[in-house]
Amino acid sequence: MHSKQNIPEVSVNEAPRSKGFTLMEIVVSIIVLSVVLFILSGSMAQSGKIYQFVLDSERISSSARHSLDLLFQELKYLDSLTVADDHEIEFITQDGLRINYEIFPESVQRSVDGGEAAVLSRSVAADQSGFTFLNRDLDPLNSTPLSEAHRSLVRFVDIRLTLSRGELQISSQRQVFLENARW
Repeated sequence: MHSKQNIPEVSVNEAPRSKGFTLMEIVVSIIVLSVVLFILSGSMAQSGKIYQFVLDSERISSSARHSLDLLFQELKYLDSLTVADDHEIEFITQDGLRINYEIFPESVQRSVDGGEAAVLSRSVAADQSGFTFLNRDLDPLNSTPLSEAHRSLVRFVDIRLTLSRGELQISSQRQVFLENARW
């Protein structure tokens, strides 16, 4: 007795099915992958620009803040004001130091007792930066440079500092009350 084995029937007209991908499936996959990579590369480039913008903003803001804080602390306790102009201020501290700040088109510089000037900030927009001198009623004293008589009326100094890099501009402003002004 012969036992009948289960032998699959194969039709002569049918080719056996392959277990791989068709050419059409591979082409569609490559196209979809290319579109996804294109979108991701654009997002990465935009993220890099945003990161650089934020980094530049922080550097400029930090530089402006440092300059204003130093000037604020020194001006607050000045003894006498010797030069008062739109872009320059010079004063004598209670310790007898002569301190000068100047705003140039590209920098803010500070010097002590006529020594070498140190650059505090770069990339200054000088046309949007400067000093305004105010009397005790907060009225501006407009005739700069101020004469000795007008300097004696100064009770507040309004400091404007605008730094720029490319399209980015950061503006800071502080008003200082001259606590120990003796004039």
